[in-house]
Amino acid sequence: MRIVQPVNPVVLKNLCHELDVMGTLLGHAHDLSFLRARLLTGAGKATWQRQAEELGGVVETSEEDLRCKALDLAEHFFAERPRDFGAHVREWLGNWGRKEKPSLAEQLL
Repeated sequence: MRIVQPVNPVVLKNLCHELDVMGTLLGHAHDLSFLRARLLTGAGKATWQRQAEELGGVVETSEEDLRCKALDLAEHFFAERPRDFGAHVREWLGNWGRKEKPSLAEQLL
């Protein structure tokens, strides 16, 4: 996305930012999933088994919250059909090649 960002900086900068946020959210969810798995596998051996299970529940809730936020961003990002997005990029590239600067309203379409 960053490669084609100069053809429509207004729209593509926002899309790039949303993708970065989505990646960060999913990365944190993955980290929490790993932590929860470690807590639960070590809980049987530890003297702090009850605390590990309680913490595992908190971690699971946080992990689910992060995944839901990432899903909301993904639904927004993938709302447009790939063919339609490709048509927009093709149009932006054509305008960019001709050095035409679209209006702000046209950039947002």
